[in-house]
Amino acid sequence: MAQRLVKYKLEGDGSVPKWIAEGGHWKEGEEFIGLTVEDEKYWVPSGLVEIDDTMLEARIKKLSPKKEDSLDKTDKEVKHELKEWKKAAKIEKRS
Repeated sequence: MAQRLVKYKLEGDGSVPKWIAEGGHWKEGEEFIGLTVEDEKYWVPSGLVEIDDTMLEARIKKLSPKKEDSLDKTDKEVKHELKEWKKAAKIEKRS
């Protein structure tokens, strides 16, 4: 099973679902962004919303704190943040 970048919510007890390998990123409301497990022994819900780079870049930009000069992050800064996160999480290139 290939890993997928998805939106997810915490379990009722506040824990991260077992089918999330790398999670807790870019929280919006009750939703987080995370990477699903590759392990076949975990059931991964089929109704998850999969996120592509364009959607994730928009979310990062929306959720980023304002700078001192009140400007949003630039597109270049957002792309760099996403690239660095993927590198740290060992995520292969996604469109």
